[in-house]
Amino acid sequence: MKVTIVIVLVLVAIAAARAASTGHAPARPAGAMATVVGSEYERDPDHPAGIHYADCRAGDGSQYRVVVSAGTEYRLRQGQRCPTGPHVPTARQENPALYDQVSAALNAPMPYHGGDANGPCGEWEAADQADADALRVGYARCMAGQGSGR
Repeated sequence: MKVTIVIVLVLVAIAAARAASTGHAPARPAGAMATVVGSEYERDPDHPAGIHYADCRAGDGSQYRVVVSAGTEYRLRQGQRCPTGPHVPTARQENPALYDQVSAALNAPMPYHGGDANGPCGEWEAADQADADALRVGYARCMAGQGSGR
């Protein structure tokens, strides 16, 4: 039994030494595997074909982008292992204050809203009074039509 354990340990050590000498050692520990959370394409005047990115999240929760080819981006699926490549900062990392400000503005509720998200005519939101009035009329028309069997 002891001989078997020693042989296994020696084989593991030899395999690790070979991997390190050939440059095929793992780039990061197994627990730090990053997964794909999305992808994006950006036009860039300096790159006529644009730039394709894989958005990745590491095991510790940190996020980063990897520059990838168009073919790789089209094959990416959420949850798969993140491809290797040059890392670039995310928009939040480049300018966190501006990112948070824009995100809050985009996610803030509009001043006028109504309806029922679970109802037959849904809910509505508007930024100004004129749009709100038009949406209210459309919603009322929709609700009136629900009782007539249309």
